[in-house]
Amino acid sequence: MSPRIIQIPLPGGDRKAQVKGIRQAHGLHASYYAQSVLIRSAAEEKLREADRLECDAWNAIM
Repeated sequence: MSPRIIQIPLPGGDRKAQVKGIRQAHGLHASYYAQSVLIRSAAEEKLREADRLECDAWNAIM
């Protein structure tokens, strides 16, 4: 059985600051995720091109 965690209530200003920080972290996550999708798709395109060129080189040898 895990230990029980009791949350201490935060005053209004601290609660607002915590919510603001969480919201900012979610925004950063969304922007970083969008960048990673773009970079990953570009990398996958380069890998497909490299595979095609490798196949063409193999066919040239044969």
